[in-house]
Amino acid sequence: MSEIVVFEDVWKIYSPATPLEVQALKGINLKIEKGDFVAILGPSGSGKTTLLNLAGLLDFPTKGKVFIEGKDFLKAKDAEISFVRNKTVGFVFQQPSFLPEFTAIENVMIPAIIGGVSSRVAEKKAIELFKKFNLLDRKNHFPSHLSGGELQRLTVLRAIINDPKIILCDEPTGQLDEENAKTVFEVLAKINEIFGTSILLVTHNRQLTKYVKKVINLKNGFMEVKWD
Repeated sequence: MSEIVVFEDVWKIYSPATPLEVQALKGINLKIEKGDFVAILGPSGSGKTTLLNLAGLLDFPTKGKVFIEGKDFLKAKDAEISFVRNKTVGFVFQQPSFLPEFTAIENVMIPAIIGGVSSRVAEKKAIELFKKFNLLDRKNHFPSHLSGGELQRLTVLRAIINDPKIILCDEPTGQLDEENAKTVFEVLAKINEIFGTSILLVTHNRQLTKYVKKVINLKNGFMEVKWD
């Protein structure tokens, strides 16, 4: 199956049928296929992060369906949802979060170990990723000794350690300067090209959308798609 994430007439309504009702997403239809590199653009409050959360099974629609590799997880058990998040979806957030007492490579290995991989195999795989993305000389550094750009690149490596089908990125360069932001986007583009991993990201940086294949513009919960 080439379709990784599919939205069918998806609505997300907060506090429905009350004076505080907010319609964050309104009838979204979207397909993210294998190898897609998609950017979501839009003003604050347009529904960007909501869409990302639904794609990562961090939340569920009020109406409509979200399919991950053809399956609707609305009524799935927590254990199954957690398994899919660990194996199928990688997450990159705006603010890198690492365990300070662990080294860079140990932090990158964590999702693999949680997923049942031995520490030896996880370390071998992590080393290969560090080599491929020119971070090998940082593998034994602690997070407090790394720059913001290095930490965000490590976040990307941690997101792909389990070979996910899709990476979801919420403002991955929002805290970085222009040069480091460019480097992170280049890493994502390389992952997309080498591994065929689908990438769906939220960004305010229109200049960096030159790396993507499709742009989604969200405004007031409605969607417009532009292909490259």
